[in-house]
Amino acid sequence: IQQSRFTEIKNHGNNIIPILKFSYNHLTPSLKSCFTYCALFPKDFMIPKWTVIELWIAHKYVEPLDEGQSIEEAAEEYFQILVRRCFFQDVKRSLIGEGLTFKIHDLMHDMAQQASGKDIFIADSGTMKPV
Repeated sequence: IQQSRFTEIKNHGNNIIPILKFSYNHLTPSLKSCFTYCALFPKDFMIPKWTVIELWIAHKYVEPLDEGQSIEEAAEEYFQILVRRCFFQDVKRSLIGEGLTFKIHDLMHDMAQQASGKDIFIADSGTMKPV
């Protein structure tokens, strides 16, 4: 992901954006792909953990981190890394049996959209537009 894409993100009156960019820049390419994929979901949407993990796997964003590790185990570890680094928030058990759900803070969502650039498109009323 090019650094120049992040220059479009507004500062929002504080110095948090450089810190968020720093955290993002220190992710592996696979983790960056998993994180930016989450920009497809609307802001404040409670994302089912296993749904997004299955989508990461389907898009081949996940690579085993250790020899002998399954793709599913690696995807779980990716999720935990993103939680520990505060890319995801409000991780909690769903009331309707979907397992864990989470959401992305608005600033992190904006950063994910900017980072994805023209790599991710959303179909809206029959037209395709970049995230």
